[in-house]
Amino acid sequence: MFQVELKAPFQQLISMSGTPLMMKPLPPVVADNIYQTVIGVLGLRDLPVAERISALSSMSSSEILSKLPPGLPFLAVLDGAVLQENVSFEKLRDSCKSSQKKLLIGSCGMDVRILESSFCFQHC
Repeated sequence: MFQVELKAPFQQLISMSGTPLMMKPLPPVVADNIYQTVIGVLGLRDLPVAERISALSSMSSSEILSKLPPGLPFLAVLDGAVLQENVSFEKLRDSCKSSQKKLLIGSCGMDVRILESSFCFQHC
């Protein structure tokens, strides 16, 4: 969503879910603070990275969600490598105009309920 580059044979893109452009990506320092909070709350701070991954993989989604404090902003991270720039509606519009590509952006607020049900069904 943040880095849209349509290549042949694609001439249009429809984005109906995900993070709206109004929610700006986080700077790396903020994302790292959130990560430190998460691993601290889950009791994983003292584990090596490989063991953290293993421990997270073995936890159910309901266990993880029940332990995390509400309001943590899990958003894209403007890291300069994967996400290189902050995209706006204007940038996307101008990019589509200049390249003759079509872009439709929708926001489906209830999608999260569908995804949550699907995720919990598979992992809870």
